[in-house]
Amino acid sequence: MFLYSKYNWLHKRRITYLFFFFAQNSPLIFVILYAISYVFDALDGFVARLIKQHSRFGAGLDMILDRSSTTCLLSILAIRFPQASPIFFILISLDISSHYLHMLANVNSSHKITTPETHTYLLHLYYSCPLFLTTLCIAHELAALDIYAYSFFSEPFFYAVRSSLQFPIEWWHYFLGLSFIVSLPFALLKTIISLVQLIKAAQILAS
Repeated sequence: MFLYSKYNWLHKRRITYLFFFFAQNSPLIFVILYAISYVFDALDGFVARLIKQHSRFGAGLDMILDRSSTTCLLSILAIRFPQASPIFFILISLDISSHYLHMLANVNSSHKITTPETHTYLLHLYYSCPLFLTTLCIAHELAALDIYAYSFFSEPFFYAVRSSLQFPIEWWHYFLGLSFIVSLPFALLKTIISLVQLIKAAQILAS
């Protein structure tokens, strides 16, 4: 079982989420550790499939931890942008409910086993094409991290970074702005897929 695998250190590092303690006061550390966490997430699944130690337990644990990390990140954005908090809370609710219902609707098989006829072509493409799924997931988290990083521009942290690296503050604005513009369409598409997933899962359960 993957729980006892010698490769399980890849999975354990995601359970504590200690890097969220840096979210309010050390944004650079938080972003770096969050990015590392995502890299290990990809390695975790790859290694599990490579050594044939993937299981329903592993899939369920992976799903829970993914939802937890996204929920925490969006909650931080809600704290830093109180006026926009309803948007982030809606995104949290959609993410959790759509994945929960989808897992429930596919309780007898892997949640990644879909068909265009039953789940729509878009949802089938999402779960059957690892590159497509990974791209949308990375873009979704990147857009959120861009918003998070941008919230610190009016605070001393980024001025200290600017002084130490000798970059004008406009450079950081440009980098984050470009990153956000590129990732936003993919992040929105992932949100649409979550909505489709919620609707189709509800229809399957109702039938």
